[in-house]
Amino acid sequence: MRRRTKWAALTGALLLTGSLASLASCAFDNGEPSDDEMRRYGSSSQARSNRADAERALRDRVAAFTKGTDLDLTLLRLQWSCGGGQRPELFDAQQDPYAFNCSMQAYAYYGTDTPVPTVLRKIDAAALGEWGTAPGGDGTVERALDYYRLKGVQGGVELGSPRLADPTVEVSWDDSLRGTTIQEPVMYCPDPPPPEDSGRCVNEPAGTTVAQLRERHDTVFQVHFRPESYFQVSWETHEKN
Repeated sequence: MRRRTKWAALTGALLLTGSLASLASCAFDNGEPSDDEMRRYGSSSQARSNRADAERALRDRVAAFTKGTDLDLTLLRLQWSCGGGQRPELFDAQQDPYAFNCSMQAYAYYGTDTPVPTVLRKIDAAALGEWGTAPGGDGTVERALDYYRLKGVQGGVELGSPRLADPTVEVSWDDSLRGTTIQEPVMYCPDPPPPEDSGRCVNEPAGTTVAQLRERHDTVFQVHFRPESYFQVSWETHEKN
């Protein structure tokens, strides 16, 4: 009896081990895009066409901030990248929405010698974004202008540095009241760059820094054009390929 019990226990352990190994194998071979598949997706004619359209549209938005705002565009760092999605891991129901996705973003740096409140009013008049989520709230022009009108203090309490924000773009600038300044671009541009169809980061003009921009202007503005997708491959499409 004791031998049969030991044998049954050993058999059960082996079956459990085999089941877990099978599940792990399925989780490992889960249909995620391979490197070759990602290169094929990223180099497709549709991906390249979408990328060119997205870059033109983004550059138009960057240029729009110089029209009637007293802002001088001096530095642009533009980045786009592509990558494969992940399937759920063992016992995890979450997964990336796409098997393959490409997105583009940019940081643009502008200089100005015009007082900040005046520039903010001109940005508002140019309708360059839907600033903030509620009138007078964070990210709105009203809140930023109040900050300067109150000289950064309300009821004896220091106010935080203002910004302008909408779902696709965020504007920040040197805050003379707090002594804080815009820093160098946060996006890293690898050298040498990766293959073009997997991603790219460009710095225009090459070698230009925010510090150099500040030497020529009283105030530096940074505009972050948030990442936006321009090409996707669904899991359904990927599995059919």
